Amino acid sequence: MLRRHLALFTIFSGVAIVAVLLMAAYQGWMGARLQAYAAQITKCAYLSVERCAQHPLCQGDYAADPRYPDELVFRACQAKSGDDLQAASDTARRCRESRGDWKRTPYGEYCQCPSGARYVAQTGCQPGAVVSSQ
Repeated sequence: MLRRHLALFTIFSGVAIVAVLLMAAYQGWMGARLQAYAAQITKCAYLSVERCAQHPLCQGDYAADPRYPDELVFRACQAKSGDDLQAASDTARRCRESRGDWKRTPYGEYCQCPSGARYVAQTGCQPGAVVSSQ
């Protein structure tokens, strides 16, 4: 009788441990999916300046401060157009492929090239490149 109870206890304990592990894995997977969904449906117009800068589908709208013309003030957060998203994606890819570091700030996105290099729109980071005005 004791062996039977011990065997049943072992089986139920094993099943409980497996169930807890499956729940933990499901929770992590579902959490990632929920975050991706929330990011996808977020309306940019309702975001603060900090959240707007962090959201990859939104961009801040800034204007000169009437009291201090040299400073910019946040006016609103807007959704990026499909063309802007594609252009930013292409630029970021070109930047990373040329060993640059793609940066995102509240004022926009840019490519930070390694020391001694400059960003050229057609090719990415180029050592000692001179940017022409044309």
